[in-house]
Amino acid sequence: MMRDYAPPPGLVPQLHCIRYRKRTSVHPHLASSSSSQIISTQEWLNQRGGPVALEEARRAVVAHLANCLFGDRLAAEYLLLHLLSKVYGRVTELDPLGNFPLNFTHVPATIDGISIGEYFRSFLSQLLPALHVISLSRETLQTSHFMPYKDYDHERLISGQLQLAAGTELVIDETALTEGQLEQKSYAQLLALGTLVSSQRVTYDFKYYQSDVPTDLPVLILSAGKSMFKSAVTIPIVIDPNWRLDKTPQSDAVLAEVRFLLASLRTTDVKQSPEDIAKYLQDDFVAMRKADASFTADMFRSWLTVSRLICISHGEDNVSVQRWID
Repeated sequence: MMRDYAPPPGLVPQLHCIRYRKRTSVHPHLASSSSSQIISTQEWLNQRGGPVALEEARRAVVAHLANCLFGDRLAAEYLLLHLLSKVYGRVTELDPLGNFPLNFTHVPATIDGISIGEYFRSFLSQLLPALHVISLSRETLQTSHFMPYKDYDHERLISGQLQLAAGTELVIDETALTEGQLEQKSYAQLLALGTLVSSQRVTYDFKYYQSDVPTDLPVLILSAGKSMFKSAVTIPIVIDPNWRLDKTPQSDAVLAEVRFLLASLRTTDVKQSPEDIAKYLQDDFVAMRKADASFTADMFRSWLTVSRLICISHGEDNVSVQRWID
């Protein structure tokens, strides 16, 4: 349809901006604005009883996620951390800080007659402001466009599925991929997904060359076995034998509280660790390397990311020794 209607550049609508202000969050009560309705996390906590209220709210969120994740509370804890993750800096172009791609394995292909990807869409869309699901079927890989690409016939840049707003949750359903031959385009699509998962960059295809643009898209991968994208943290789903799909809709008030808590905590900026804590972590890394030579710096960084996200999930703005030990 887009290719059928391709007006000349002079007729394409254009937006001229004199001034803009970047929103810190897409949540209506957290966005940068002069509105009197904007409230901070601290104000929200004070209205509900302080830190104790946060811990109660956290437990409620984990319980809700566990119910959605077949009764698996460990998976729910990791999903909470994943939903709070964001890219907060880059060591190099290929090395984003805060990236926490998550791979749930041993997931069923369908739930109650719908695909696992659509099942995750159904409950995550109630909690998150922006969500996109990609079903990795062979047909999708061959016919869809993940990468934005240049149409030289009409001198237009055609958008791709990975061209998403920062903070959008991306769910990749690998269970839809069946055995069979993959075409060259499919391999290129998988390579673009791998680039996004590992280094948080979206590949733009200009036919004669490619350009990678930094982004911030938390990626959740659903698969039967371990994902083909090796950089994701792998958590096997353990289905509680007593779990039953609860079709009772949550109240709007409960969902509103969960949405606010997730959006609010995700904006938390963790302070740089004091010297004594930084030295403790450094000494701990050296000790772990001595005990196990296979323990790498990348593994240590992954642990730091998890510790950082655990602190954020408890409303804390620095990594403490106790959180690191826990």
